[in-house]
Amino acid sequence: LDGGLADPLPEYESAIARLGDGPMAWHLADNRGALRFPDPDRRRDAAGRLIPHEFVVFGDLASGIQSAADGQDLVWHLVSAAYDRVWALDAHPSAADLYFDG
Repeated sequence: LDGGLADPLPEYESAIARLGDGPMAWHLADNRGALRFPDPDRRRDAAGRLIPHEFVVFGDLASGIQSAADGQDLVWHLVSAAYDRVWALDAHPSAADLYFDG
């Protein structure tokens, strides 16, 4: 969830800023990738907007992604169970709710 960084927000903001505004995007630079894709299960927020997912991907995983579609396939497989667990919660998820199996 934090990429092993003490303060992941600057890294996230820097990487995601390179994506532009499209609903699906991938950008790789310096062995760090920024990825955005719409929720594969078509979940929507309270206003009815399709939920976008954004990730910063490092190392071997990043180098194995060639497109936003590749990234969605690889990354969603790793995180989808956590999103399923927290989607219907009435309160903000706890750290235990967010654990990843991947």
